[in-house]
Amino acid sequence: MTPPTHNPDTLLSQTRWVRNLALRLVGDPQLADDLATLAGEDIEDLIIVVGLRVHLQVSLSDPAQATRVIVLDAEGERVEIDRIQGNSRREGYDAPILRGRTDVLTVPDSATILVLLRDGEEVGRQELTLVRGEVLQVRF
Repeated sequence: MTPPTHNPDTLLSQTRWVRNLALRLVGDPQLADDLATLAGEDIEDLIIVVGLRVHLQVSLSDPAQATRVIVLDAEGERVEIDRIQGNSRREGYDAPILRGRTDVLTVPDSATILVLLRDGEEVGRQELTLVRGEVLQVRF
């Protein structure tokens, strides 16, 4: 894959390519200033912690049971959910359930709880045991 061209002055929410590795930087506007400062210093001491991404798919026995899904970490905070559809990727903190199932969802390995929502209200919850390299099938 050929890395895309980019404007080096816009670091915020950009993808960086290094030897076929994409690094996406996301944060508040201060992030761009902080990284520009780091680039002028000895960057050898910079530590980047990368979590694993794991996959799951939700199926409902009753398609009317829920309309959306969110995923929480151990602290109860929502985690980002990626949905790959063809050549596009959508990200957010919830995902739709259509005709009783979700797309295959990608979440960080810190995800521990899946929550079903209907009209914004919680209607179900299940603990997750995610495994790298497998798509966890979550059934309600």
